[in-house]
Parts: sequence; structure tokens; C-alpha cells
Amino acid sequence: MQYIKVNERCNGCGLCFQLNMYIQENDDGNAEPIYGVAIKNVDKERVKKVVSSCPTKALLIENKQITTKKGHEGIREIIDDLNLWIEKQSVTMLDRGVFGPPDKEEVESLARSLSNECMYRGTRRQTSESKARSNAKECFERYCYSENAWRNVVRKVLVDYTVKHMKPYYTREDSNESAYYTYNISARKKLGETYEEIKNILPDNELTKEWQEFSCYPDKYIVQSVEDFNFWKGDVSVMSEVKGWLSDKSYYLSDLEVDGYSDGGFFSRKGTYWAFYGSGVDEFCTDLADAIMSLFKYDLEPEEKVNSLLKIYETQFKNELRKKLRN
Repeated sequence: MQYIKVNERCNGCGLCFQLNMYIQENDDGNAEPIYGVAIKNVDKERVKKVVSSCPTKALLIENKQITTKKGHEGIREIIDDLNLWIEKQSVTMLDRGVFGPPDKEEVESLARSLSNECMYRGTRRQTSESKARSNAKECFERYCYSENAWRNVVRKVLVDYTVKHMKPYYTREDSNESAYYTYNISARKKLGETYEEIKNILPDNELTKEWQEFSCYPDKYIVQSVEDFNFWKGDVSVMSEVKGWLSDKSYYLSDLEVDGYSDGGFFSRKGTYWAFYGSGVDEFCTDLADAIMSLFKYDLEPEEKVNSLLKIYETQFKNELRKKLRN
């Protein structure tokens, strides 16, 4: 039996779309075969003409035949071939570290955003030296050092990381954005070829065209663990890990200085004073960024979460295919 095959040279010119019973347009605008549809004898000359006319030589005619036997003996050989194919199927697991860490510059930029409000409010002019010092310390605590302040930075990093790296593993639809789509395509192709061979041997058998249809995606509640990877943004243990990388507050305030002058003579305590943080705020932001980066190096292991899901999916995928053998 013969099938159309499209290779990577396709540029989407559309010349072959006239063979709409064998070729369709994919999401990228390129041609792809309608998997499992064998070329009919009546169409062979027309198909050969279109294939030879392809400007990029992206079209091929592929000869495939599972068995040369006839009748039920041939059917048994076809079913055995399908069963062997199913057992050989495996889902590719991820190597540890394949996602890599977040972009360090982006993490540092997010961490340093905390310093803006702190520097703006913490260095405001005050009427006394003690007020300037107290205000600077309070602003550092509120806008930088408190967990309520930097938790949002951790949250932002985790959400962005989840969308960038893990979205394919919680996308459950026929699209190239889903990691499961290619497995569905390969199954549909194999089932289609099997169906064509069975119908060729036994045209009047009870196997319906719907038999070759296939769609297998993880259940929503299973992918939730990956989709909610950014749920770790609120996990107490993760926040504790970040906090453990930070120095004591007094360390960051050790360079704090206050300058100013009195408005009412030598003995007056009223005047205009303002604080200088020195390098403390910048050093805190650097430590926070390093703490977040360390989460991905030592604690979170996102690939392990995905692999746990992929192992479940592999079993589900093969079980769904085995149901075809029972029909």
C-alpha cells in the first residue's frame, strides 16, 4: 500500500493542497499527510504528478505493507504487528536540568525592583536624626526584607518559569504546544495504516472508520501538579529555603548613615535629616536573587514533576491503544 509522506523541506507553497483527500494544512501553514489514508489506485497517477511537481521536493510516496497474507491469517498478522508496535511505545523522559535555571539577569532585575520603593521612602527627609534612622529601618523591613515584600518576586519567577518550560506538559489539546500531540499523531498514523490493510484484506468486515480515531491526553487532575508548579510560590518550605539564604537584617543595615542639619541652633533637636543605606539594599537584592536561583538548583526539581506525569501518561497511552485490539 502507498502513502504520501511530507519531509522537512516543505515551505507551505500550497501546490499540493489540491490533494485534500491525502494532504492537509497544519498549524504552521505547511503540508502534512492525512495519516493512515492510503492512495487509491484511481488516484495514483494524479498523486505522482503532484509529487513530482513539488518545488522543494518535500513530497514522497511511501510503500508500506504489513502482510502479504490473505483472509483471517493476514488479519492475525496485522493485529500482531499492531500489538508489537503498542508494546514498543515509550514516552521520552526528561533529563535532570534540561529546563535549566531561570534567566539570572531577569531574576536579579525583579529582585532589584524591591529597592525602588525602599530607597524612595526610606531616604525621605525627617525632622530628626532618630526619625530618619527609624524610618529607613522601617522602610527596609516593609519594602525589602519582610517575606510579604519578596514573596511576590519568588511568585513572579515561578509563574514565568512554569509558563515558559512546563506549559507543553499541561496543555491537553491537538496542537504543537502540547507535548502529547506527537504521540497522538503517531498513534493515528499507525491505526490508520492498520485499518487500511484490514479493509484491503476483508472489505466487508465490521470494523468502522471510527476505529482509527484516537485521542489520548492526561486527565486534567493529573496535569494539575505540573500546571500548579507555581503553587510552590506559596509553599512554606520554599519560602523558608529562600529566607535561609538571607543574612540577618542588621547585616544589611550596618552601612546605614544619617546626615542633616539642625534648624534651631546648636541645642535644637529639630532640623532636616535624611538616611543613606550604603550598599546594604543592593546587597540584599543580590542575595535574594541568589536564593531564588538556588531553589532551582537544589530544591524544586521541575523535571521530576514532569517525569512523574509522563510515566502515568505512558501507561494511559498504551492502555488506550490496547482497547483497539479488543474492538
